[in-house]
Amino acid sequence: MNRALLAAAATGVQVGAAIVASRFVVGEVPPLTLALMRYAVGFLCLAPFAWPVFMLFRASPSVGRSLSASVSGVKDLAVMAALGIGQFAVLIALLNFGLQHVGAGRAALIFSLFPLLTLLLSAALGRTHHAGTGHRACCCRSPAWPCRCAQARRAAPRPLVG
Repeated sequence: MNRALLAAAATGVQVGAAIVASRFVVGEVPPLTLALMRYAVGFLCLAPFAWPVFMLFRASPSVGRSLSASVSGVKDLAVMAALGIGQFAVLIALLNFGLQHVGAGRAALIFSLFPLLTLLLSAALGRTHHAGTGHRACCCRSPAWPCRCAQARRAAPRPLVG
C-alpha cells in the first residue's frame, strides 16, 4: 500500500482517538488546560530533535544567507508562529469547549467536514482554482472535475444590440 495513504489513515485514527480521549477527559479538565497539556506533550516530544538545529541557527543565523534573507526568515517565522497559534491552539481549545456540549462522534463528523467547508467557502468567494486548469471552481461539481463554467460563458453567443 502507498505510504501516503498509510500516513493519512494513521492521522485519521490519531485525530479520532484524540477527540474521543478529549471528550472523556473534558469533564474533569478545563478546555484551555487540556489544549495546553496536549501541545506541551507534543513540544516535549519534538524538543530533542529541534534543539540541535536551533543551537546551530543561534550560533550563526546568517551562514549562507544575506541580511535581507535573514530578516525575511524572521518575518516568515513570526507569521508561521501566528498561524500555528491560531490554527492549532485556538482550534483545539474551541474543539475541547465544544466537546463539553456535543458527543465525540458528532464532533468528529463536524471536524472532518472542515476541508470540504473550506473548499466550498473558497469556491463561493471565487478564490479556488483547479490545479493545472486555471478555471475557477464550481460548487455544483466534484473538485476532481474541470470547471467548464468559464468556457461555456465565453463560448455562448452574445446578443446583438441594435
